[in-house]
Amino acid sequence: MWEVLQQRRLCMKTLSGRRPDRPWPL
Repeated sequence: MWEVLQQRRLCMKTLSGRRPDRPWPL
């Protein structure tokens, strides 16, 4: 479950700092 949380965090960071190219940069 913690993986999903990290993915969401990365998604938020991407939307905040980078263009939404992917849901979560792995």
